[in-house]
Amino acid sequence: MKAKGCFPIIYKTILVLSLGLFLLLSQSCSKQPVEPEPELQLQGDPEPEPDPPDRKAGSMPIIVQYNQPSNTLSDDDLVEIATRYRAVSDAKTVFTTAQMARLREVNPEITILRYLNFAAVHGDSSIQRVLDEHPEWILRDENGNPVPTHGPETGMMMDPSSEGWRGYLADKATQFVTQKGYDGIMGDCVKMVNELDPDFTGINTRTGQPYTTQEYRDDQYQIVLSVKEALGPDKLLVLNNIQRGSGYFEEEPYRFLETSDGVAAEGFRGPPRWPLDRYLTEEAWIDNVEMMLDVQSRQKAIVAVIKFHKDVVNSQERLRDYELFMFTTFLMGMGDSCYYTATIHDPEDPYSDMSLYFDYWEIDLGEPLDPYESNGSHYEREFEEGRVIVNPTESPATVYLGGDFRTLEGETVSEVTLDAHTGTILLK
Repeated sequence: MKAKGCFPIIYKTILVLSLGLFLLLSQSCSKQPVEPEPELQLQGDPEPEPDPPDRKAGSMPIIVQYNQPSNTLSDDDLVEIATRYRAVSDAKTVFTTAQMARLREVNPEITILRYLNFAAVHGDSSIQRVLDEHPEWILRDENGNPVPTHGPETGMMMDPSSEGWRGYLADKATQFVTQKGYDGIMGDCVKMVNELDPDFTGINTRTGQPYTTQEYRDDQYQIVLSVKEALGPDKLLVLNNIQRGSGYFEEEPYRFLETSDGVAAEGFRGPPRWPLDRYLTEEAWIDNVEMMLDVQSRQKAIVAVIKFHKDVVNSQERLRDYELFMFTTFLMGMGDSCYYTATIHDPEDPYSDMSLYFDYWEIDLGEPLDPYESNGSHYEREFEEGRVIVNPTESPATVYLGGDFRTLEGETVSEVTLDAHTGTILLK
């Protein structure tokens, strides 16, 4: 991913991460293992059992936001990151130059993005520095007080119309890619969809009235333009957050897509607090898949970001089933520029989110052979090495496969029954 419209190139060789958007968060970039020379078979020896499809780390377009501090990372940690993920968004970690060189040594195709908040500053030291040095950058309420961010983390909103703040973000982004060696920027908190909170108190200095959603969005768009212009066509800009398909098609954030290289959908499954027995409706599920296809049709990347609030994860088995449903949903729309990531979210310490990783992410399904299609009670998509089936409806679905396939557990089947809101990967 080193050129204009280049987030898709990761897949050409990740999303996730990458959501990408998200999140990432992928022209097939699976790395084929070197096959050993076959052993000579003596006359009369039995035929060897066929090898199973390749299972290797990094064969799926996964992106991760990494938060472990860089001074605690071992070489084994770096090797794991480089082999598991096709892209990484560096948040709290702040990789050293040597660490990024090691990641690229292990995986020359890995893309490393630097996290940058486009709307706020967080942390006591950063807030104090802005208060002391650039008070004119701060978004204020009608009484002249700084507008705080929501949530337990200490934060302060910046005025999106401030030329100084825009210039700072553009300069910071440029430093990350030219001096630090990052491949691009993951820009967070961009109001591409959804309304401002009703109690949002930030004053638009041009009108003297509280910001409307459209005014705030317009000013943030100018920030995005400034940052992308500073980065140039050879470095990446991925924006969070387009949420999910229903809001995407309602708000039509296409100008943000045209200006950036990709977007992350942090609400791909719904709010993190949704329990493990709550799902999108079938209509909203279709909107998610169609959103992926629409973003790709515009030659941009999308990261599907799956988040589970830590308090709703009360069963590892249930979590795996739910996550498999979301991952197979992603596979319905996955193309050359799609990425995926899943985390357990701790709102009290958002930088400690735990990235999930499942063995079925390592399956190399090969190229998709057809677009996804509806078969009445379920949806299917055929790949070179398998078939993906998803049932986003409220009722069980029995699927006759027209041949033998192997389940993830190794069982050979010619039909499967999927419970409501489940998905499966079958191997040829």
